[in-house]
Amino acid sequence: MIVKQQVLELVSFKLAPGSSEVEMLAASGICQSEFLQKQEGFLLRLTARRDDGSYVDVVLWESQAHADAALEHSQASDAAGRFLAHILMDIENAEPKMEHCAVLRRAGHEA
Repeated sequence: MIVKQQVLELVSFKLAPGSSEVEMLAASGICQSEFLQKQEGFLLRLTARRDDGSYVDVVLWESQAHADAALEHSQASDAAGRFLAHILMDIENAEPKMEHCAVLRRAGHEA
């Protein structure tokens, strides 16, 4: 049984060498339409650039279980793989960094 505590997934990352923002965003859009939107519990996603040139991908899930299931399924997704190819993978420096936060309050037009 899945407990419905909404979870915000934050992924901080830098571009892989040779990747451009335009290429990353194109791959991100494909990942969104071909993978994320098909995952149970997916609610919304934002991608933003920080002042230092790094990025943050923000995904709202219905629950931690949904986020975990999507992460597991992403390993078999070509669309997710194409997006991840644009992200610097630096395990020594914990890149990318993923964290999950329980949503305590939600407000806005779509809340």
